[in-house]
Amino acid sequence: MAKPGNRSVRMILTPFRLMAECLRLEADLYHLHDPELIPLGLLLHTLGAKVVFDAHEDLPKQILAKTYLPRPLRAPLSWLMRGFLRASWPWLDGLVAATPSIRETMQGLNPNIIELCNFPIAAELDTTEREPVARRDACYIGGLTPERGITELVMAMECLPEGMGLLLAGPLESEAYLAELMALKGWERTRYLGVLDRDGVRSTLARSLVGMVTLHPTPNHLEAYPIKMFEYMSAGLPVIASDFPLWRSILGEGPCGVCVDPHDPQAIAAAMLDLASRPELAAEMGRQGKQAVRLRYNWETEAVNLERHYQSILVPEPLG
Repeated sequence: MAKPGNRSVRMILTPFRLMAECLRLEADLYHLHDPELIPLGLLLHTLGAKVVFDAHEDLPKQILAKTYLPRPLRAPLSWLMRGFLRASWPWLDGLVAATPSIRETMQGLNPNIIELCNFPIAAELDTTEREPVARRDACYIGGLTPERGITELVMAMECLPEGMGLLLAGPLESEAYLAELMALKGWERTRYLGVLDRDGVRSTLARSLVGMVTLHPTPNHLEAYPIKMFEYMSAGLPVIASDFPLWRSILGEGPCGVCVDPHDPQAIAAAMLDLASRPELAAEMGRQGKQAVRLRYNWETEAVNLERHYQSILVPEPLG
């Protein structure tokens, strides 16, 4: 099904198109992710289908950080979204929370809630041929927006010696933002690779020294489990991340990375330079990260929990 390019058109048309497709499929259970599809889920539930809603992010908090929304509208829209979710969640058959904090917002609103983290498939991005001493580039793979710290990453390149650089991959917020980045001196040491397929992601990780996830401390980022962090770890890369308490606790295991002030390009550059000058430390952090993903932060474990959640909804245990 083709995806409309305009956000407003997509939000209006997609639920109608999906409703027709859902009625055609006659599935036993529907798993929805986008908040604009909740009315569709409520309608499907009314028609007798089982419906699960999966909250990847704290939507009311996310609205507070949306730069394309006028600032005076963010708080009222966040409040309205919170009310809408609290009114609709009890009517669905099950809920999925991507983080502990999201689960807390769901508590008491629905009896069928699980916490399911968006961790990577353990071996999908494994790069066993890595030679840390030959790699001095940092990489960032994901959405390229100011609140994800991309400006500071490019600025950090100005503080690094010759031979070190930055690989960027992912969708750009806008052409205007790309122009802003290209005007920075650090862009001379930055390569934008565009949007990559999974093979391209694996190749980029294989030739990188370290993975970057220096997102700004917006309300929605502070308690998130960023998939890119765990993908870097699964590929055997050490991670440089924002100094948030949750992320510090994850990267401190091993350790498998370091945390910095995401607003400080010099601190970001210093962390990169330290890992480049100590390849044995970088390699050991990479090994610790890969081990952590293999044992804990992997989709294989989460998939079992999701299957159990589905079964509890489709075949509920008899009362008494």
